Amino acid sequence: MSDLNLPLGAAIDLPALCKSDCSYRLTLPRTLFTRLQDSCAQVCSDAALSVHFYRDLQGLNTLEGTICITVELICERCLQPYRHTLNAAFKSTCDLAKVKSLKLEDKVDVVDLDDKGELAFYDYLEDCLLLELPLVPRHDNEDECGMQGNEWAYGADEMPPVENPFAALKDLQLKS
Repeated sequence: MSDLNLPLGAAIDLPALCKSDCSYRLTLPRTLFTRLQDSCAQVCSDAALSVHFYRDLQGLNTLEGTICITVELICERCLQPYRHTLNAAFKSTCDLAKVKSLKLEDKVDVVDLDDKGELAFYDYLEDCLLLELPLVPRHDNEDECGMQGNEWAYGADEMPPVENPFAALKDLQLKS
């Protein structure tokens, strides 16, 4: 990672950046996101990042922004690859004690800092992208999918006919 010439490193001092109230628009190379690469068929583009570090009205050190990247997934219907854009919006703070005192646990994500007081920034961004992966990957537009309408089915193609268990009762009714 040291060969990258980016204004934000792999580990950042979140409180210091928030104190300086700064914003960045960056393009991050796809090679930074190894776990995302393992979760997709392919990562097709670099990531577009827009991030703002600031202190909000309650005094929370806040990290807010969006990250966007295009990946290739395998459709669960037709088993063919397709492109999907992951758009992750995030808003987090490192001030757990303040969040608890203000009772904002449900409204703000809290990130953990390491023993040096730094945030693993690229890992955090990759986590945001991984959370945007669809649970069931499939074409966004059904017309692009190889399996349309009712052409696809689950299980065996042909089910053996099942005999009606009440057919014997019909014979008993005729005898009486």
